[in-house]
Amino acid sequence: MIRFKQKNIITVKSLGEDLERARKRVNLSVLAVEKKIGVARHYLEALESNDYEIIPGEVYAKNWLKKYAGFLGLDWQEAEKKFYEEIKRQKIWLAGQIERFGVSKKRLIVLPKIIRNFFLGLAVAGIIAYLGFQVWSLLRPPELNVLYPTDNFVSLNSHVKIMGKVDSGAWLGLNDQEITADGYGWFEVDIDLNKGLNVIKIEAKKSYGRTRTVYRRIIVGE
Repeated sequence: MIRFKQKNIITVKSLGEDLERARKRVNLSVLAVEKKIGVARHYLEALESNDYEIIPGEVYAKNWLKKYAGFLGLDWQEAEKKFYEEIKRQKIWLAGQIERFGVSKKRLIVLPKIIRNFFLGLAVAGIIAYLGFQVWSLLRPPELNVLYPTDNFVSLNSHVKIMGKVDSGAWLGLNDQEITADGYGWFEVDIDLNKGLNVIKIEAKKSYGRTRTVYRRIIVGE
């Protein structure tokens, strides 16, 4: 008659079971541990149930586990060993982890192209805007401000001074006669008027732009 020798089967506790047992040994709830070590309750529960799927990544899981195990007084080297055995068994955070979190390798390759094209488009738009501004500056009529006299000015003196400011570099004329401005665009000219209504035309223009014209009506009294 053949006799079989009975062997005792040793059941190895999982890492999650070690954590749960150690926590209950010190009579603490998961919520109490959360407040003491600053790790969210649902992540602590995930560690105790070996459910690493909900944890964002290996680095987070390992850091939280180290903090949790240290708080409960567990041996970290043993806990770390079981941790790597568990994630290897579950086959998570490996090469396919990128796809598991919804980002494919193809998208990671395409993403730099999208960024490059975005900045390229931004640069082209900037150049177009700059060139457009330069063309607008070239074609727009120059600024011309006649500061004195005001329109419909009444003077008892037939000798009047015209003063104002124009864009630097613009041609400046008074009643179709060229007058000059200083380097900053300021101009000042004396004119003689007739009795009654006098219409003074002051105009400014650039080589390729439109002309800006300002009129001043001056009445010289008797």
